Amino acid sequence: MWQGTVDVQGDDSLHYRFRDAEGNPISGYSDDFGVLLRDSKGRTWRGYIF
Repeated sequence: MWQGTVDVQGDDSLHYRFRDAEGNPISGYSDDFGVLLRDSKGRTWRGYIF
């Protein structure tokens, strides 16, 4: 399970910061074009939330 925070930015985008149970971080942002997340090894994931 991931736990963390989501911050609303001035341009209505969201900034995500999460950690898993082992302390591994992942962060990213979302805007009108979807969600982009990146882990500490530089791997990225792009998707959409409906």
